[in-house]
Amino acid sequence: MDKTFYPDVNSVLPSLGSPSRLEVGHAKQLEVHGIAARTLGPGPWSSVPFTVLEEKDGSLRQRFILWTLDGNRAAEAAGYEASVPLAHVSCYLGAVHKECGSTRDFRTGFYAIEIPKAVRHLFRFAADDGSWWELNRLPMGAPELMHTLAAVSAGHPDFVLPEFVEGDVVVHVWVDNIRYAGSKRNVLAATERLDKTALDWRR
Repeated sequence: MDKTFYPDVNSVLPSLGSPSRLEVGHAKQLEVHGIAARTLGPGPWSSVPFTVLEEKDGSLRQRFILWTLDGNRAAEAAGYEASVPLAHVSCYLGAVHKECGSTRDFRTGFYAIEIPKAVRHLFRFAADDGSWWELNRLPMGAPELMHTLAAVSAGHPDFVLPEFVEGDVVVHVWVDNIRYAGSKRNVLAATERLDKTALDWRR
């Protein structure tokens, strides 16, 4: 099982020049991978960049997270409340009695979705050398958006028009994880369509 932990900022993660500034080398890595770009100055909202270390298969990997602090406060003040419609676990157990099942997940989903240029200034952050950066890809920390995108991709009946529903299988979605259950033939067909959709998105 993955274990994510938040080390002491001052002693364990020297990559952070301060709790609100990212080490410029990490910002440049985000730029290399097309996730962030340099910009001229701060945006209207304050955001806090930081990294976490995650244990995966016996090794550690570092993840970047942007905490959109002021954006969250503005949304809360406007009455917005995030909603990821996850049902009680008992609602998902029936799938184990089906002939076949398959699972998929968005391995890099949090950085695969482009942020519209008109709102990228809301995702700006500072580096420890004083430079300013903005994200052009959706960061970690947006589970409601990821859940919606995964459900649409999977053909979940609560999220797509009738002609796009995967009606011959049971569809379950948990944020960026997808499960199909049903007959072997229908599950394989639905999974093949989903994989094709994923390939089309990558082109």
